[in-house]
Amino acid sequence: RKSRLCSAPAPSFLPAGEEPPGVQGSRASSTSRGPVGSAATVVLTSSEDWSARSPRFSPDGSRLAFVVSADSAAHFSCSKLCVASWPEGAAPKGVLPREVVVDIVHTPTGGKDSFPGLFLASEQLPRRVWLSDSRRMVLHSDWRSQRELVVVDTSAPGGR
Repeated sequence: RKSRLCSAPAPSFLPAGEEPPGVQGSRASSTSRGPVGSAATVVLTSSEDWSARSPRFSPDGSRLAFVVSADSAAHFSCSKLCVASWPEGAAPKGVLPREVVVDIVHTPTGGKDSFPGLFLASEQLPRRVWLSDSRRMVLHSDWRSQRELVVVDTSAPGGR
C-alpha cells in the first residue's frame, strides 16, 4: 500500500485557567528559553476558532501546532492545522500570531485522488507528530475510505 504525500493547499503546554475557551498556554518547564516561573499566558485562538485542541510543540520548542475543527456540530469533521512561532527569549504575552498550514477543505478539487482535507481518526494530533527538523509533521488522515500517512511541510505554502 502506498502512502501519500500531502499536497494540501520539549517544552510543556498547560491550559490556562480562567481564559476564554480555545488553546492557551504557558511555558512550564525549565528550558534554554526561560526558567520555571517566567511563564506568561498566551492566547492562540480567537472566537472564530471552533474546537481548538491537541497542541504540540516542535522538537526545538520554536513552533506550536494545533488543530481547529469546522464550525459545525458534526462529529469527525474536517480540521485545519495551525502553527504558531514561539518567540525566543522573553516569554510571549497576549495573542500569538499563527498561520493556517492546512485549511479546511469544503469540496476537494482536482479529481478523486485530490486531498480531501484533514480527518484525524482520534480528532487529535499524534503525541510525536513533528519530525526532528521541526519543520515537517507526519500524521494520519482518512482519505476516501482508507487511513493514510500524510507528511505536511509547515514551512511551505499550503503545507506542500
